Amino acid sequence: MKESPSAKRLISVVSPEDEKGNVEYKRQLHNCTPSRLEKLKTQMSFRLDEGNGCCMYRIGVEDDGCHSLMDYEACAETAKVLEILARSLNA
Repeated sequence: MKESPSAKRLISVVSPEDEKGNVEYKRQLHNCTPSRLEKLKTQMSFRLDEGNGCCMYRIGVEDDGCHSLMDYEACAETAKVLEILARSLNA
């Protein structure tokens, strides 16, 4: 029997995201408005502070630690947005 994508999403890959610490989970970032980019920049700055200048992003993971089932293009776009944010913070 073939599982539906929603059933697969219930598989936890990591522990749920912690509000503290230097690890951030991002399902997907695309078409971000300037306001959204500023919020993400502030969030990245917080994660960098929590990790003494080092932070880790888990792309394609929901806050509950489950897969988000994104495709390669969405993952690549999210990575580009995170790179732009990191460069803007000189990180």
